[in-house]
Amino acid sequence: MNAEQYLKNEFNTYPQLLRSVANYLSSEKTLLAVKSPKVSLSCTACGGTPAVETKTTSKGVRYRAVCGCGQASGLQLHAYQAIWSWMSKKVAGNVPPENPLIDHPALMAKKEKASKSRESNVSFALSWMASLNFYRKVWSLHKKSVAYQSLDTEDQAFIDSIGLLMNLLRSQARQTLEDMGLMLSDPAVQSALAMAEVACAQERLDYLPRYQAALPDDFKQSLRAFLHSSISA
Repeated sequence: MNAEQYLKNEFNTYPQLLRSVANYLSSEKTLLAVKSPKVSLSCTACGGTPAVETKTTSKGVRYRAVCGCGQASGLQLHAYQAIWSWMSKKVAGNVPPENPLIDHPALMAKKEKASKSRESNVSFALSWMASLNFYRKVWSLHKKSVAYQSLDTEDQAFIDSIGLLMNLLRSQARQTLEDMGLMLSDPAVQSALAMAEVACAQERLDYLPRYQAALPDDFKQSLRAFLHSSISA
């Protein structure tokens, strides 16, 4: 198993909305965008500029982004991961809309199409948030598989970075909902998101016969169990 095959398997689990705007993660362009972030770090807590530093741990050298005020990202295997980890923190401020996981123009085109009315705009925003929530769960499930354990350290680091980038997308999606006056603490919003996530699970379950042969046995079994439990919850 290598990262390319791993990512191809995972792409099969993407909800349709995410599939329609996702970048091909194994492409050289996307790999470069993930591993060479072109972002400027800032800290809203003090106005400072964080820097990536090395730290020697019992597991070897690790990296983190640290600001003079004491704010810091989590320890990461690579410097690029430390940057994405910082960007997922609230003190990072406004996150650039471009994310290596997503074809940004394609996503903007879908948002524009849905902006004809508040109802359709809200529906799209909820569906997008639900798609990201659903995929984050599947991503975590896949990481528990034999396939992930069989990847080398570099490939595992790249897969781990996808989780950081997914968190950025979810933060932006949450902000979009809040800008519409839809708070995630609102039971009505929680109910709507839960229903949208069930729809994601039902869609992937309906299509499972088409892609299950490509999945490793352990991941296929855990995915099937997850989809059924998501629908019956």
